[in-house]
Amino acid sequence: MQLTLKQILESVDSLGKLLNKELPVKTAYRLGRLSKAIQSELDQFNLTRNNLIKKYGKEKDGQYQIDPDDKTALEKFNKEIEELLDVEIKIDSYEPIPINELDDIKLSAIDMSKLEIFIK
Repeated sequence: MQLTLKQILESVDSLGKLLNKELPVKTAYRLGRLSKAIQSELDQFNLTRNNLIKKYGKEKDGQYQIDPDDKTALEKFNKEIEELLDVEIKIDSYEPIPINELDDIKLSAIDMSKLEIFIK
């Protein structure tokens, strides 16, 4: 399964909601493995994002921040973040879950739309 970091970031909260539901054991196992793989990618994304903030920001009170008035730094940061969000990630051995395995699960339409990449 191929996903972009942007797709992962957009779906992570909805995936967390689904993981907190009572699921059939096989479905729970598969989603748990997916969550673990995604978390690894999120950790790397956050590390890279923090490094970009340090690169383009300034330290203030022990934390790095990008000055919103520094248009050049902000544009460079946003450009690199957009490039990062477009990076494709391969999630090995994940097969989308058949929708009928989620028949008894109640989620909002918004959550379901964010999870559609993981469901068939």
